[in-house]
Amino acid sequence: MNDFRLAMIGNNSAFEQTWSTYTRVGEYYISIKTGYFYRSVPKKFTVNIVDYTHMEIAIFDNHHNWVQPREDEYISNYNNINMLLECYEEGEIAVGNYVPIELIQDLVNYLEKSTDM
Repeated sequence: MNDFRLAMIGNNSAFEQTWSTYTRVGEYYISIKTGYFYRSVPKKFTVNIVDYTHMEIAIFDNHHNWVQPREDEYISNYNNINMLLECYEEGEIAVGNYVPIELIQDLVNYLEKSTDM
């Protein structure tokens, strides 16, 4: 996926003041959210998706269960795992907060290769 933000176009709500997507990427699903209620920069709704520099993410397995990146066999081998973990809240509901869009794009590219496992 050249730019994960393209999957978010059409998935915005001015009423809810959010942009979001839940997209299959390789063997995983990734949820990406921005806006007033999410841990994103800017922490407001803007009509232009490219205005965001950081977004909130969550990763799910094929059965839609939350994935803890540190504990996942494939993701734990991601070359930027330490940068990703710096953004992550660990626990039953694992969420990446204020994740830079460049890191999200790199992670999406890595997850796309998971079908080759």
